[in-house]
Amino acid sequence: MSFGKIDDPVDASYGAWKDEPDDLGSSFANLALKFSGLHFPQATVLRILGEQFFPGRRVARICYLLDGFKLGLKQLQAQFENSESRASESREVIKALESSVQAKLDSPQFEAAVSVACEEAVRATNHEKVRQFAQVLVGSLTPKPWHGPPEDVAMMIRDLAQLGEQDILVLRELVKAFEGVGGPGFNLVPQYAANIQGIRDSITRTNFHPDDFYSTCARLYGFGLVLEEQRNPSHFEAHERLFRPTHRGITLVEYLQTPGIEMPAE
Repeated sequence: MSFGKIDDPVDASYGAWKDEPDDLGSSFANLALKFSGLHFPQATVLRILGEQFFPGRRVARICYLLDGFKLGLKQLQAQFENSESRASESREVIKALESSVQAKLDSPQFEAAVSVACEEAVRATNHEKVRQFAQVLVGSLTPKPWHGPPEDVAMMIRDLAQLGEQDILVLRELVKAFEGVGGPGFNLVPQYAANIQGIRDSITRTNFHPDDFYSTCARLYGFGLVLEEQRNPSHFEAHERLFRPTHRGITLVEYLQTPGIEMPAE
């Protein structure tokens, strides 16, 4: 099948921004002069301002996002086509999945998620972050064990935009540390508490100071991606803390594992 809905926002994005006015370069040059007393090279200031704020650059980041999304959709379509070619697969099941994906593409919630992703792509300072937005959009289209409500995708992209590399790394490590513990719909605190060695191993793998690791966990807590559970003093050292990923945190990590979105940096 072919998912047609995405072509509308892709085409619309190209005309979403006006060309740069003729005097925009001189305006930025004047703005750069204001930095001269701060000992920043003027060329560096102009480069930063141009790359981040020129309308043409903003359009390029939106196009990069939507190109990545289209790559992910093509990968998803290929998976459906491969599944249909296998005798062991039920065509009814595949058709139901295709219909589910199309229904999500057509939903107001997904439209809002695409809109938010475009807004955040404009603000992004690197292509890797934009690629992550595309991964979340594509990943949210197919069922996952820890899948959250559809209307949460837009907010998840907002949150992802505020997460740094260290935040993502620590969240991935927590998901790895608690792999196989609990399950969707279950909060098995005793099992979480017994897994302190998993957190210790995560701290070792990241090579972070424990204080830095726990402070990052506390930041992730503010986004609803991890929770701090009560500790069993018999299993913990005095300085140790017990953070574990929430269903929402696990879902985000699963989205960020969406394949098929590999684009060259521009």
